[in-house]
Amino acid sequence: MTDLRGVPHLAILGAMAALCLGVPILLFLLLTRGQRRAANEIRKGSALEGWRFRGRSEGFQLDGATRAGMPWEMTSGNSSETERRWSAELNLRFRTLGGETDIALTPRDGKPLPAALAPAAEARLARFSGTLAGASKFLRESHEAPTGIAEFDALYEVRATPNTRNAVNAALARRILHCPPDAVTPHSVVAWRDPFGFHFHARLPIEPNWTTVNWLAATGEEFASRLPAVTAVPVPTGWIDRIFAAFQ
Repeated sequence: MTDLRGVPHLAILGAMAALCLGVPILLFLLLTRGQRRAANEIRKGSALEGWRFRGRSEGFQLDGATRAGMPWEMTSGNSSETERRWSAELNLRFRTLGGETDIALTPRDGKPLPAALAPAAEARLARFSGTLAGASKFLRESHEAPTGIAEFDALYEVRATPNTRNAVNAALARRILHCPPDAVTPHSVVAWRDPFGFHFHARLPIEPNWTTVNWLAATGEEFASRLPAVTAVPVPTGWIDRIFAAFQ
């Protein structure tokens, strides 16, 4: 047995503290090695594309633009604590495409879309949130727009107004379904337009890698290019919308 009587107490305490702190730190570094490698690849790939990369404690944010110069932003994060079907999310938004809700892409997960409110109820709701009132109007006036790709139409529902009924065509549907082999295959995607922009989100089983980020940006660009431009963006008037806008 080692005799520690000649070792200073401070040295013993220091060694114990190093052991107690060092083991968790080492385990953390080992467990997050893949995540840190992926983040480094995303940082390098973004620099080559001319996109701005910003790391955050809960993920990262990218600021980029399409080939036509339309700006976009992409953020990553974890799923909510109540969601167990996916663990990470990658969210793409085109602010300049904001307008009245005229398209929505949602998974067919067995949960029906909410029912639209009566016009009188929408008018009352608009006092609090014009965005939510517009979403209710969209649910009432939109219709399903199948793509003709049976696999896609079995997994997703596209609802659109007459001006966006051709936004998701067969080519875009195939691109959403078949991401590159080395990308993280999404559990599902969702997309919609509202006054705050056009949103295209991927729900992922694990943290994204560079190929996944690049696929979402390219697919979102194609999706955005097929949307009609808006002539006037609704100004958020309800207090809920104003609070939300303050954090954008």
